[in-house]
Amino acid sequence: MVHASGGAVSETCAPGLPRLVTHVDTTPAGVYEATRVDAIHAALAAKGLLPSEHFADGAYLSAALLVRSKRDHGVSLRGPTKTGGAWQGRDGGFTPAAFRIAWRRKRVTCPAGRASNTWGAYDGSAGDPRQARAPYLTVRVAPSVRGACALQARCVRAPRRGRQLLLHPRAEQQALAAARARHASPAGRRAYAVRSGIAGTVSQAVQALGLRPARYQGLAKTRLQGVATAAALNAARLDARLAGRPLAPTRTSHFARLAA
Repeated sequence: MVHASGGAVSETCAPGLPRLVTHVDTTPAGVYEATRVDAIHAALAAKGLLPSEHFADGAYLSAALLVRSKRDHGVSLRGPTKTGGAWQGRDGGFTPAAFRIAWRRKRVTCPAGRASNTWGAYDGSAGDPRQARAPYLTVRVAPSVRGACALQARCVRAPRRGRQLLLHPRAEQQALAAARARHASPAGRRAYAVRSGIAGTVSQAVQALGLRPARYQGLAKTRLQGVATAAALNAARLDARLAGRPLAPTRTSHFARLAA
């Protein structure tokens, strides 16, 4: 079974089969999406509807979730992962993926061949309290002699400080690297295309069934509204399937049609 999620709605997305909503997750607006992934998987497991692959947008993915979803539920999370805010990722510099990591030896080698000289733990709770369960490894490559490294401009802007990396624990770092490589590949992008229908599902629920405005006060009643809307959506889609009405094609804007 393959699922897609977006806007707190999960649906099946197997080719050739009707797309049916399997779960609606209702929370206050300020709840961060990634904190709900475990609860969504637990709810799907209780219904016997856990997917083998779960396609979601980047807000639902993290290194820890990639590992935890596979370990606890056998679910492979698929989607784009955050690349971080460092300038190297934006300007064509060396991201952590360019460094060779020897986990057993606790050593990192930079693209120029220089090995790290420190390797230690970093407590993510020291800053933002939301990161309290996100330990990191901090690795430092000592600075080279000024002007001696031809790759320095792509690595550091303050050469006297050397390069410092923040790495996830081994299982998470390797899962993150594999997820990024998979999503960047042509096969990964083709597979992720199945998630495109989730936007149409949310749009149909909002425009045809009035999901967006809450009709009642209180989270419990709002959750009931979401579940009832999902049931109505499934009924409409099953009716369309039995009547032989195909899915509507993806809308093309007037500008896109003119450009073509």
